Amino acid sequence: MSNVFPQARCDNLTLQAFDNELVLLDATTNKAQLLNATAAFVWQHCDGKTTVPEIARQLAQAHHTAPDEAAVWYALKLLSDQQLLTARVVMPKTYKKMSRRDFLLAGMIGTAILVPVVITLITPTATNASTCLEQGLACIGDQDCCSNSCPAGTCA
Repeated sequence: MSNVFPQARCDNLTLQAFDNELVLLDATTNKAQLLNATAAFVWQHCDGKTTVPEIARQLAQAHHTAPDEAAVWYALKLLSDQQLLTARVVMPKTYKKMSRRDFLLAGMIGTAILVPVVITLITPTATNASTCLEQGLACIGDQDCCSNSCPAGTCA
């Protein structure tokens, strides 16, 4: 399956880099995705023109390790699961049901440093991000209180 050319999805995403990691804020799903260095590297190299073996070779070169397609396939699985690619990647049978534990136990990579990780956080909408005050607390207006009632400067 070396003829797979993964393409990163960029629409409605805001990127923030932190060292070698990336945070992708997805405006369509209100999710924030934290990609560790390996997952970020793979996502950044998913240009629709580069094959999985080539991404593996570039990853190995960047980390001074032997090329490991399993690391790239696992990263693509995580990225695909979080809809961070333009199209779902069809995994080779060998890697299809691979969990992170399976990945590590199989010894498919030399060090745990190359294990791709994608962490998802659901970000609140502007309405849900606002907070309200409970009964008996000082308030300025009705919008401050969970009860929407601020008579005489104290939430009802």
